[in-house]
Amino acid sequence: MHIKPKKRLGQNFLVDGNVLRRIAAACELDGSDRVLEIGAGRGELTPLLAEKAAAIAAVEIDCDLLPQLGLSVSGRENVRILNADILKLNIPSLYGSLDAAAGERGKGLKAIGNIPYYIASPILEKLLLGARGMIAGVYLTVQLEYGQRLCASAGSEEYGPLSLFAQYYSIPEMLFRIRNSCFYPVPKVDSCFVRLIPRAVLPLRGEEEKKFFRLVAAAFGQRRKMLKNTLKGLIEGEALAAFLEERDIPFCARGEVLSPDDFVELVKFSRQP
Repeated sequence: MHIKPKKRLGQNFLVDGNVLRRIAAACELDGSDRVLEIGAGRGELTPLLAEKAAAIAAVEIDCDLLPQLGLSVSGRENVRILNADILKLNIPSLYGSLDAAAGERGKGLKAIGNIPYYIASPILEKLLLGARGMIAGVYLTVQLEYGQRLCASAGSEEYGPLSLFAQYYSIPEMLFRIRNSCFYPVPKVDSCFVRLIPRAVLPLRGEEEKKFFRLVAAAFGQRRKMLKNTLKGLIEGEALAAFLEERDIPFCARGEVLSPDDFVELVKFSRQP
């Protein structure tokens, strides 16, 4: 059955068998893993995941793909197909039902998928923030530029608010690059496969965590301006100067020179009398 990919859904099917097998291996599944597959599509990856995992919820928003997806996992009792929008999915409810299916409680879900660029950030926010404590690992195929931004180091051109969000809530790593020719239809840019392991303990809580992201937003809101200007009103000038001096950072520095740890320490520093 030939199904034309829908541009409005950002569909680019990953069709290279070698890459699919490499992705399945990189997810390091075992017989106790529960999987939330995001955008199962026509089922190119799902059977490979089902060979190892205890239970899989294969989520696909496109009704037209469901018959082919069903055929791809026919006879696999550990796969449940859900016609749903991942951004509206009730992950806590799914978490409990997959626990029951796998016969094991307390082990987080592995979220795996080839996701459209235009909803990559909302998906990450839902998984890392909204489903915190239920996700053991996030394994995604994303556009190369997006993956580089997730993993970027302070001072690099790609480094910005997305890098800080991802690195505050998780430990991201780009595992390998994927050529655009591995997809149908062929996109204009290459992709990559990334892994994000949620942090068990976050460095800040409550209002201090909110302040962390306010500082990040301000520091990168006008990238060409110095921190002493972008953070005015959020951090007292003398306190900022003392912080930068203590960490041997020039007073004329811009936001991109501060690492995630620097921003965390700046929040803690600002609480001092």
